[in-house]
Amino acid sequence: MKTAIILHGKPPKEEYLDPDSPSPSNAHWLRWLQRQLLLHGIPAQTPELPEPFEPDYKKWSAVFEQFPLDAGPMLVGHSCGGGFLVRWLSEHALEIGRVALVAPWIDPNHKPGAGDV
Repeated sequence: MKTAIILHGKPPKEEYLDPDSPSPSNAHWLRWLQRQLLLHGIPAQTPELPEPFEPDYKKWSAVFEQFPLDAGPMLVGHSCGGGFLVRWLSEHALEIGRVALVAPWIDPNHKPGAGDV
């Protein structure tokens, strides 16, 4: 059975800690996408990645790898979640169904400086 895993991006710490803001996996369009996949018979998960305002590849990997990945899931990554998928997929030889990267961000620890364009 086809499944999907949808990964959120890196929210600002203030947004993450704001009790009136939705969790990262329920923010923006992710909840809508999960619902659309479910309506089309595709089980979809939107895991909460730990401390998303300070991404840690090892911590995110530990959560991500709890999901069954051997059945060729569809993967969707937004922003930092997309950057995570690029790295994770480059380090693991695994057959994946489809991958959608929405505005992938590769370097979450980069501090913008005067030389950036």
